[in-house]
Amino acid sequence: MVDARKDAFTPGGTAGDSRFRRWFAGPPGRIVGVLAAANALFSMWAYSVPGGYLLPVLATTAGWALVLVAVGIKAVMQPVFGVRRPAPWWHPWARWTLVLGIMAATLALTQTGAAVRAGTALAESAVAAYAADPRAEAPARFGPYSVHRAEHLDDGGARFLVEDAGFLRDRGFAYRPGGTPPGTADDSYEHLHGPWYAWTRDF
Repeated sequence: MVDARKDAFTPGGTAGDSRFRRWFAGPPGRIVGVLAAANALFSMWAYSVPGGYLLPVLATTAGWALVLVAVGIKAVMQPVFGVRRPAPWWHPWARWTLVLGIMAATLALTQTGAAVRAGTALAESAVAAYAADPRAEAPARFGPYSVHRAEHLDDGGARFLVEDAGFLRDRGFAYRPGGTPPGTADDSYEHLHGPWYAWTRDF
């Protein structure tokens, strides 16, 4: 006879519920952890330009929604089905802390402009060299940014639009150690840090 108790979902843990527990109970596992870490790196790139890259921002938002759903399910199922396997008391808490910490750190870094600062730091030497030579041709890239259009500014400095950045308006950067570039009917600037400004161009 078949013992029906082998297929019951009990807190003690039997072979019948091991697969269910593996996916839906206990602390976040490798899949959730890798997804959170990969999405954190993707988020930093998506928000590395003022206004963000539209499609990557939408994609990383969907990724975080998936992580939140997975974490929420595990949080609800944990007290129902108990711990998946014996482990030191700190082991489950370490997993929860890691995933939630990645999410919180990514939110802080993207919303405080740290992603933009990192991008401009990587691009600064190339932009400064281009700005210093009025005869220099616009390059294809400045650091991590693919250049849609670049040009020199009067009285020193340079500005460039980033490929695929912004929505309805083109977005990019202005580099001007001498102060804020003069705005026009089509161009507006917002100071970021040091000689860097966010450049917005209306269609």
